[in-house]
Amino acid sequence: MNEAVLNCVGSAIDQVVPPLCIRNLAVSFGAKRIFSGVDLEVAEGEAVALIGANGSGKSTILRCIVRLVEPIEGSILIRGQDVLSLQGERLKVARSGVGFVFQKHNLVPRLSALSNVLHGAQARARGPGVWFQSLASSQMRDEALTWLDAVGLLPQALQRVDSLSGGQSQRVAIARMLMQRPKLVLVDEPDASLDPKTGREVMELLHRLAKAEGVPILIVSHRLEHVKSYSDRIIGLAGGHVAFNLASAAADPALLRGFFEDAKS
Repeated sequence: MNEAVLNCVGSAIDQVVPPLCIRNLAVSFGAKRIFSGVDLEVAEGEAVALIGANGSGKSTILRCIVRLVEPIEGSILIRGQDVLSLQGERLKVARSGVGFVFQKHNLVPRLSALSNVLHGAQARARGPGVWFQSLASSQMRDEALTWLDAVGLLPQALQRVDSLSGGQSQRVAIARMLMQRPKLVLVDEPDASLDPKTGREVMELLHRLAKAEGVPILIVSHRLEHVKSYSDRIIGLAGGHVAFNLASAAADPALLRGFFEDAKS
């Protein structure tokens, strides 16, 4: 068992490593230190919210997990695998098991919702059948339709994405992520730029995913009511460090409000 795994196991008797385990993570951009000494874990079926002021490093942590940003120190384990030690094809395979929903949906506007969802299967399949719904196998097509149904967009399956609303486009992006069959989900402000009702529905959907499928989810959100209602734990970043790590039900609303007020300033 390597040092990174031992750090995450700690003194646990059963030596079970959580699906996501980060220890002593630090990132600098040039001479500016963004954060250091960050420790966090996400358990099976757990939804964890990451909050903090703008520039505190929330989105940067998500990007570190899939190596879109390289940390200067620390360890990141996804299901016991040290991500920071991976290169080439092994890194590509590890990334394919992580579903990432960005603030920008990154959909192909001229293609249908169904074709866009099929794109999520590219990590496990090749060929035109995972690019265009008209060329997809019946099995692949049915799976994509199942996920569109799960996000409430089955009637819009053949609509071009550029004809959908912002909230519907976000749901297509989530269905595409589900098509990956991810073992870990990272979500960067899924409720940003959405009206309150749609934002709430998207957060409910992600929370149901964590519970029904047992998938661990790490979410960045700027909405206090969503963080309280749709996460199991809340981690607050401030001053380049983890300021608190609390069960959502026990978190002091006044403490959380302070973090969200800082984020707006």
